[in-house]
Amino acid sequence: MTKKDLLTGDIIVNRSGYLGVVLKDEDTVLYQLIGSDSLSEFNDDLTFDDEDYRDGDIMQVYRDSSFFDVDNNEDCPIFQRDYLWHRPSKEEREAHEKAIEEERQKKLAEMRASEQSEQDNKIFIVAQCFYGNRTGLEIKRNDVDFFLLGYTASVDLSLAGETVDRKIVKVPGADNIVIVYDQKQEKEYIAEGCTKSVSCKIPEIDFEIHTRCFACRIDRNGELQSLENGDGEKFMEYFVV
Repeated sequence: MTKKDLLTGDIIVNRSGYLGVVLKDEDTVLYQLIGSDSLSEFNDDLTFDDEDYRDGDIMQVYRDSSFFDVDNNEDCPIFQRDYLWHRPSKEEREAHEKAIEEERQKKLAEMRASEQSEQDNKIFIVAQCFYGNRTGLEIKRNDVDFFLLGYTASVDLSLAGETVDRKIVKVPGADNIVIVYDQKQEKEYIAEGCTKSVSCKIPEIDFEIHTRCFACRIDRNGELQSLENGDGEKFMEYFVV
């Protein structure tokens, strides 16, 4: 039997044991419990087109039958792919469904954990010389060096032939707020005689730089953290516009 021989109303049984009815004009197999598949997803020999999903193969086809007849073995199939194959019992199907759902929940939990880890790795900063001045945005902690060089995504700095000498300066009167900059880039900028444009100036500690930098928080372990509400009042005056 081939796909073209299927008729509307035929009842199919796939390898997982699920029952479906063929709706030929709608190019659909409508399953009793689990949604539907398009007939175009099946090969001419009624195997499922996805080689990694053999559970979708059509193993039996019943004609002039109902779901009830097949469930109660009251009819014989007009097509049987493998005469040694028997439809999984209700208990086996339920166990299979449970295993699939557990795997789905596991992957969902892993995806949520990955998303949370990705979010936890981001910090909110206010930057100078990036899309203008005093620009608020989120960056990844492990992308700080790329950001200081002006990249908007991770790059292989060794291939680009670039290095960063990352430095931090604490904002006066705020032990947990710092200015982060690249001292190498700053030295090169000054060596080129470019000293007119100032990005950050802190008179209290005689600090002045002319290149890209940003403000953020820092914890007691030295890890950069997101700015919080009200932090701008402690550093914004040092960011020249």
